[in-house]
Amino acid sequence: MAMAIAASPLLAPSGPNLIGGSGSAGNLIAYNSGDGITVGGTDGTKATSMLGNKIYANGKLGIDLGGNGITVNDANDADTGTNDLLNFPILANITESGGNLIIKGCAPAGIAGATTVELFEADVSAGGKATPGDNKFGKSKDYGEGQTYLASFEEGSASDTDTATCAIATDADGNNHTGMNAFTVTIPTPAGFVTGDSMTATATLSNSGTSEFSPLFCCWKCTMLPVKSTKT
Repeated sequence: MAMAIAASPLLAPSGPNLIGGSGSAGNLIAYNSGDGITVGGTDGTKATSMLGNKIYANGKLGIDLGGNGITVNDANDADTGTNDLLNFPILANITESGGNLIIKGCAPAGIAGATTVELFEADVSAGGKATPGDNKFGKSKDYGEGQTYLASFEEGSASDTDTATCAIATDADGNNHTGMNAFTVTIPTPAGFVTGDSMTATATLSNSGTSEFSPLFCCWKCTMLPVKSTKT
């Protein structure tokens, strides 16, 4: 059953845990003075998956791995800690055609199978519950939060037509995406998708759990990130 959580952050204990789920199982997590969800601290908690939730208008991050603010992507996802400090996905381009969304980007590579990527409308979109800049926390871009869950897809599945590795240049916030996989997927346009709104995403691996929210991609209004792919 879905539940509403507010007033204080949801603290995820040692995993494995599932917060949310498919269909109507997602939670509403909003209006906390701190993080929406704080996963572990220095205890190395792993395998906390956060799926299908609506997370918005919290005082700090929507999802915080380790409780220490934004954890930027690192080369080959070599850092260790809560949920393996899993790199978040990067949305490089989203276009709509014939009732479908074509989504391109990068996601962390799964050790044993595909990576689940969840797509959200961010709370700093027009009409959302937050204001652009609320989720920067000293960085150059907003990072989440995911106010409206839109869809999920699998990087590395049969529906992913890009089998290349992906290297996007390190950005101004220090995000290094070396070692991530490129993806190109086509999904039916979700009912809640609005052209021009800002999108954010998370990645989930069964052995690690879920990442923090990605930096925003603004559909049709922001510069497309260059994706440099190398076939393997």
